[in-house]
Amino acid sequence: MEVTFRKLIEKLKRIFSAKPRVYKLRGYTTVSRVDKKINREQTHRLLRNFLVAAVFVLVIAILLLIFNPLKDIKELFRMIGI
Repeated sequence: MEVTFRKLIEKLKRIFSAKPRVYKLRGYTTVSRVDKKINREQTHRLLRNFLVAAVFVLVIAILLLIFNPLKDIKELFRMIGI
């Protein structure tokens, strides 16, 4: 099962241009419950994005502390050719 580049691009377009969910009321679901569910999903999405960004910044900070690229700035400039 080979995935071509074109199929991959089409799949990504479908994912990123997805329409918002429309809930149809069935049975004993009320509009307020659907609104609460939508608000909860949005809050979780926002929290997840924030935590991913925070972890990313934390990893970069830890790597900078470990490797300390500014310790020998003259050597770094000499390596680049400045």
